[in-house]
Formats: sequence, C-alpha cells, structure tokens
Amino acid sequence: MRMNIRQKLFVVFVILIIMVVGVGSLLNALLLEKYYIKKNEAIFIKTAEVIQEELKKGSVDIDDLIQSIDRADNISIIIMNNNYEVLSTSYPRNLGIRDNVLNNEMRSVIRNGGIRRGDGYIFKVMGKNDNQASALLFASQIQPDKIILMSKQIKGIQLSVAISNEFYLYVGIFMIFLGFIFTTVFSKKISSPIVEMSRIATNISNLKFDERIEIRTEDEIGDLGSSINNISEKLSESIGKLRNDIEQRKQLVRNISHEMKTPIGVVKGYSEALQFGVADTEEKREKYFKVISEECDRMNNMINEILEISMLEEAVAKPHMKKIKIEVMLTSIAERFESSLKLKKITIQIQCQEDLLIYADYKLLERAVGNFVSNAVKYADEGGEVIMKAFGDQDKVTISVYNSGSHIKPEDLDKIWDVFYKVDKARSRNQSGHGIGLSIVRTIVSIHAGQVFVKNHDNGVEFSMELPISV
Repeated sequence: MRMNIRQKLFVVFVILIIMVVGVGSLLNALLLEKYYIKKNEAIFIKTAEVIQEELKKGSVDIDDLIQSIDRADNISIIIMNNNYEVLSTSYPRNLGIRDNVLNNEMRSVIRNGGIRRGDGYIFKVMGKNDNQASALLFASQIQPDKIILMSKQIKGIQLSVAISNEFYLYVGIFMIFLGFIFTTVFSKKISSPIVEMSRIATNISNLKFDERIEIRTEDEIGDLGSSINNISEKLSESIGKLRNDIEQRKQLVRNISHEMKTPIGVVKGYSEALQFGVADTEEKREKYFKVISEECDRMNNMINEILEISMLEEAVAKPHMKKIKIEVMLTSIAERFESSLKLKKITIQIQCQEDLLIYADYKLLERAVGNFVSNAVKYADEGGEVIMKAFGDQDKVTISVYNSGSHIKPEDLDKIWDVFYKVDKARSRNQSGHGIGLSIVRTIVSIHAGQVFVKNHDNGVEFSMELPISV
C-alpha cells in the first residue's frame, strides 16, 4: 500500500519513540545498577578523604561528623583501630559490631582485601542469596592506626529499574499520542507545498505551464518551488520558441516552393520553346537564352542566400571581431549604392556620432547595414531620401536607416524579419530580392547579441539595430 508523506512522517515518529523507549529501558536494565555502584565508589573515596583530613586537623568531633554524613548520604561509618576495636560509629547498633568489636565476617572481608598491606582501599558489593546486590562495603586505612569502614544499603535498585521502565512506557504512549497531533499539524504544513509542487510538476510533464508555485518560505522547500517555477517558465518559453520555429520551417518550405516554382516554370517554358523551334530567329534565341540564364542566376542567388542564413543560424560562420569605425563603414556602403540612388533620384545623408567605434565582425556588420540600405532604396519613393544614422553611449551603439515612402502595415511589422516574408503578398517579380535580406540582418545582429527594430514615421519607415559596443 502506498503511503502519503503525512503517513510516512507519523510512522517514522512512532518508530523513533519506540526505539528511544526500548533503548532507554534496555540501558536501565543492563547498566543502571552498575552505574549506581560506580558512582557510590567515588562517593566513598571522597568521604574517606574528608574524614581523614578532619582527623588530621582535630578541629571537629568525629562522632558528630560521621553521624551527619550518615543522615545526609545514608552511609553507615565505623572507625576502628588495627585490632578491629570500634572507636567511633555513626550508628551504635551498626551491622557487624558485637561487644564493641567488628565481627569475624567483616574482619575476614578486610583481611582478604589486603587493607593491611598498603594504603589502598577495599570496595565490595555484598549480595543476597538471589545474587542481587544488597549493600556496598568500603574499607580504607586512613591513619597508621585507624581503619574506616563504610557501608550503604542498596534498597531496590532492580525495583527502581522496573519503575523507570514502566515510566518510560507510559511516556512513550503519551509521546505517540502527542506525536499523532504534532505530525498531523506539522506534516500538513510541510507536505502541502510538496503536494502542490508534485501536482504542478505533473502538469509540467503534460506540457501545461499555466500555474506557478506560491513561495511561502525562504528555505530548501522555497528554493525547490522557485526552481520548479523557473523550469516551468524556461520550458514554456523554449517549447513556445520550438513550436514557432517549427511553424516557421513549415512556412519556409511553402515559401521556397513558391519562390522556386516561378523561375523553374520560366526556364522550362523557354527551354521547350527552343526545343520545338518557336525561337526561329537568332535574335529570339539570344533573348530566350538570356532569360533562362537570368532565371538560373536568380535561383542560384536564392539558394546561396538560404545557405548563408542557415550557416549563420547554426553558428557555422564564426565572427571575426575587431574595432570598426562606423562612419567609415557607412560612407563605404553609401558609395556602393550610388548608382541605384541616382537612378531613382534619391538623396542620401549620413548622420554619425564623431569617432564612434564598435567591436564587431566588419564583413557581417557591413552586410547587415547594406541590406538595410538595399531595402530602403528598393522601397523609397522616386525623388525621396535615405538617412543613415549612428549614435552610441558607454554600452551600446544604434545604427538606423530611414527611407521616405509608404508605411508598413502594423500586422506586418513583426513578420518582415521572417525568411521569404514580403509585404507585397502577390510577391511581385518587379522588385528584386526574395524576402531573405531582413532575416539575414536579424541573424547577424543576434550573433552580435543585439536587437533589431522597425518603426513607421510620418513620411516613411526606419529600420534600426542596437548592438553592444563589445560582445
């Protein structure tokens, strides 16, 4: 049977209490009597030293001293000479005294212990017939002519052990009852967030990311909840990007098919015309060959652009970073488009912050800005203008290209960066290009850890990129 966390906590608590009670009872039964005897041995030694010291001083009455010790510590004391004649006793009817002389049994114990052979002491446990300890006996030579004999009755050590074990049992039963209440309340407080985490983790495994764990504590459980929330957010973001990427790939396949269909159709049509002799003059044949060649170049350029963006996206093209003077680069790009600008009578301006530098791949960055300018020249109205701007601060540089002309529809602003996306849905062949240029720009800027933007102005459109000064 599967137990929940509350039941497990209760079972662990009960087992712990049973172990504590059991071990306590076992230790009582095995060691309590031995510990008691050992402690009393130390008490006897200390008491003998006190009495020995007072005998040396002679400042107190020995009978009063040993009687006070007897009353306080329940120790019977006899002081005698080497002939076992009693000099003082704490209890006149003390066991072992007959006619003011120590009886033969006690003499035998002292003699057999070797008290006369040195200044040591004898410590003996006297027993009953049932082998249970009944009394403790201590003897020591406290002066050359004096021996001290101390005894202490052991009253019911075994009974004390039984009572202690019985008490432990009652305490254990009470602790189990108390533990039931404690674990019910405490386990609910601990297990509630864990149960919630388990439920939300199950939702995450089923790709449901709409719920978050409420963090109530700043401990390991709180850290775990925060980690699960972070995992959920990152998985949701990653899966969202993956789904979007899959959809873009599907759209890319459709767009490539559409883009390739037209030039292939043109090549096929003109090739068949040549095959069946439709071009019956040298002039027509040259025209047909030229169209076929142009369409092949068109397809070749398209394939090269697709390969280029694929290499950039897969980071095959490693950037070669170096310091770039942005004004010099913008001037070079403007000169490259001089003929196209004159053809449409477009004016171009460069507004660049003085001595503006950036750490980037010159070839890639020039390609990205060049695509912006190419796009601006393509869509600028005749007689309009193109403005290239660059400015920066301590952290980043912004490069933008503005062209006068018609706006981009709001619903198209976020889509124009996609491969093969064109604002003109009919995909007119009158405009050169395949809708890949802006996607290449976005990829190049991403390689440089930057961002791209597009914005409609009153009389035109502005494309811009924001790049860190150093990557």
